[in-house]
Parts: sequence; C-alpha cells; structure tokens
Amino acid sequence: MKRIFRFLKALIKYWLWGEEVSYEDYVNRLIECHNCEHRREGVCGVCGCFLHKKARWSTEECPKKKW
Repeated sequence: MKRIFRFLKALIKYWLWGEEVSYEDYVNRLIECHNCEHRREGVCGVCGCFLHKKARWSTEECPKKKW
C-alpha cells in the first residue's frame, strides 16, 4: 500500500511540475542505479520505485543522493 501511495504522489508531482530528463541524464542515472548495492531486479531496494520510471522523471531523485 505504501508503494502505491508513493507512486501516486510521484506521478502527481511529475504531472504538475516535471518533465523527462535528457537521454544522457537518464542513462547516467540508470548506470548509477545499476551499480548500486540496493538495486533489486529493476526496483530500488530503498524506496521500492521502478528504476526505469524514477530515473526518467525530473521531479524524482535517488533516496541515497547518488543523482
């Protein structure tokens, strides 16, 4: 339930104020995620977000401040 609430909050924030990051920034974010010890098969082990979505939205940031 918490995961759904966090996703809806992020989605609304993205709809209101966000945009997609550049392709280069997106790839750099995913590289950081790929090398992170908290990554679990495409999902952040800290916050539970799907990395391919979280890394694309300008309104989101890494919970460990890696990007």
